[in-house]
Amino acid sequence: MLTFLPSKDPSTIAVEMYGKSTEEDARKLDNFVKENLLDGKEFNLLAVIENVDGASLKGLAEGIKFDTKRMNQFNKIAIVADQSWSNMIATLSNLVPGIKAKHFDSDQLDDAWNWILGYKQDSDDPTNVIL
Repeated sequence: MLTFLPSKDPSTIAVEMYGKSTEEDARKLDNFVKENLLDGKEFNLLAVIENVDGASLKGLAEGIKFDTKRMNQFNKIAIVADQSWSNMIATLSNLVPGIKAKHFDSDQLDDAWNWILGYKQDSDDPTNVIL
């Protein structure tokens, strides 16, 4: 199931995924992009993934169609999850030219937002964010 979260940036879609990914989830995401972003405008995606137990074959196929259709619009993808496969997804996304993807553990949501927004952390004080 897909739920939209409040976004800290007008160019970033924030979602939470849990349970099973469905074809309807892919449609919801596609419709959200159509309604909220100019066609062809670049955007970021921050996905918080919790307790995902698998994806229906149809839902997975629709998700892949969404990714392919919107591929040239993706800028950054932040995946926030503890599941080991999310790191693999981020690595695979980095293989697609023009898309930057990074995995964050579930306790690193603020770090994910800072990365999406382009903030850097002070190496002497990781709690201090540099604009």
